[in-house]
Amino acid sequence: ATGAPRQPGSTMKPIGVYALAIDKDIVHYTSKVLDKPIENYYPDGKKGPKEWYGYYKGTITVDYAIRKSANTIPVKLLKEVGIDTSYNFLKNKLRLSYLTEEDKNLASLALGGCVYGITTTESAAAYAIFGNQGVYHEPTTYYKIEKTNGEVVLEYDDKGEQVLTPATATIMNHLLQGVVYGSEGTGSGISGYNSMKAYAKTGTSSESNDLWMVAGSPYYVGSVWYGFDMPQEIKSTSAAATIWRDVMKTVHKGLAKKTFEDSEDVYKKGSGYYKKGTSPD
Repeated sequence: ATGAPRQPGSTMKPIGVYALAIDKDIVHYTSKVLDKPIENYYPDGKKGPKEWYGYYKGTITVDYAIRKSANTIPVKLLKEVGIDTSYNFLKNKLRLSYLTEEDKNLASLALGGCVYGITTTESAAAYAIFGNQGVYHEPTTYYKIEKTNGEVVLEYDDKGEQVLTPATATIMNHLLQGVVYGSEGTGSGISGYNSMKAYAKTGTSSESNDLWMVAGSPYYVGSVWYGFDMPQEIKSTSAAATIWRDVMKTVHKGLAKKTFEDSEDVYKKGSGYYKKGTSPD
């Protein structure tokens, strides 16, 4: 359940592309981007990648591309971010241990079509950076162990590593909230888990063999993978979201209402969030 790598599908887009593109000021919250096929995307020279919704939408905004889970946009942005930059961030900062040199390509790093994939544990740890202003914490099974007399035997003491600026993490948090609450957001299935907000990204691998819901609240991040030991097509597209929602309803029962903390280096204008010192187009 926690140690098997699976293809992450579109849950790779925020961590492999969008966070870095925002961080490097390649795009901002409402940048205009073009959803159209890319020349010579496939090895045989054909255009691609295909969009899961069956057609190309033309000019759209970054926030819409994320909540609709467009495929062409992260591929184009990855070319600007750089394949090596994306790979090194995922491998060395977010510690996705199953990535290999063979994953240094557009399909793996932008769309999650990895050779092996990532685990639910790695996925949850990676997405936590969008809820805590960009700090990565090494996952652990044990938080604290005490003897019966109260003597502490082991205590988790990870201060974490700042892998994204607080401003970038805050902007990504709001972009991913759009996946849950925005128009045509693919993560709307978790919206009723609690009165507190959540950020999320859905994922489906090729042939619909892997279904993901990775989402975070102001308290917890949960990563759900749904599929078969021997891969086969999954018919229920809402299964991972349903599991996440039902588990988190119980986990959050009785917790005081809490909100995400925004970075002081971010301001809101209209429907978007931007770094101070920059302005929307």
